[in-house]
Parts: sequence; C-alpha cells; structure tokens
Amino acid sequence: MTIQRKRSKIRTAGTFCIWPRGVELMFDVSSETRRRWEKARVLPPRDVFLGGQAIGWKQATLEAATSGNLAATA
Repeated sequence: MTIQRKRSKIRTAGTFCIWPRGVELMFDVSSETRRRWEKARVLPPRDVFLGGQAIGWKQATLEAATSGNLAATA
C-alpha cells in the first residue's frame, strides 16, 4: 500500500491580492531577496489584510512601485 501525499498549493495571486510567492515569480527573485526588498523598503508595505495580518499587495500598489525604482533593481 502506498501513501499518497496531498500537494500543497502555494498561492501566487487571488482576486484582490498578490501573495509573496506571486511577487517572487513576477520579478524572478528568491524568497530571501523578496524579504530583503521588503525590509529595505524597495517593495511597498503590504496593503491587503486578512484577520488583521498583512498578507499581500494590491495589484495597483505593485504597478505603481514597478513604474519607479523596482524595475531598475531587479
């Protein structure tokens, strides 16, 4: 008998939210780079909240950031 493992889905984008993994795929960077960008304020602060916790970004927020300095650092 074999044990089947359930594959976990990593969220990249939703209806109103771009998740951290989606940002990594969008800019083709690692999770460590994304974390450093957040800490250095290269990425704007997360502005989508779920249960009082910041979970991701709105599409418009990331588009405004990419028109500025983010495209030059990637």
